[in-house]
Amino acid sequence: MERRYRGGAGARFAGYNMDSRPLNLSGRVSGHDSVVPTVYEPRLPPERSPALLHQATLFRPRVYLDALRRHHLELVKRFLALDPGIFSLDLFITALARRSYHLVDGFVALFDEWNVISAAPILRLQLDNLTRLSYVCRAPRADEVADAVIKGVEFRHMRDADGKTTTGRPSGRARR
Repeated sequence: MERRYRGGAGARFAGYNMDSRPLNLSGRVSGHDSVVPTVYEPRLPPERSPALLHQATLFRPRVYLDALRRHHLELVKRFLALDPGIFSLDLFITALARRSYHLVDGFVALFDEWNVISAAPILRLQLDNLTRLSYVCRAPRADEVADAVIKGVEFRHMRDADGKTTTGRPSGRARR
């Protein structure tokens, strides 16, 4: 039985193709000649993108960001090929890289739609990623930090070797 759901043109949700055409997992949407790009392919700016309207200043940075998006995949692939075993630190770094990939992808997508108000907070989330990675890289026992994160301990509740919280505030000080 073929899953179908009537909805807006081109919309997809939870394994359903909402415009009543069967979803073909080969990369082509049935009834269309367009190909859905894979994660490895470059995503050129659409016609409405600010990168095309202001090519002198925005095109190269936009293409560079898309190259960084794809580079995340290559880095994770090379990282995981270093050692056949997977340890908690590997899981932590892979999860961080996955989050970073999606943040870059989301930023580029929002930028292409002129949605700078929504794209700007993504920069803060990416800085959060870098702060976490820096903390783990500088920790005397990075594997213990990764284990704590996997167990659900939030970064803001962790303490470094000197007893300081990762937020930069002394412990016990109330937030105002």
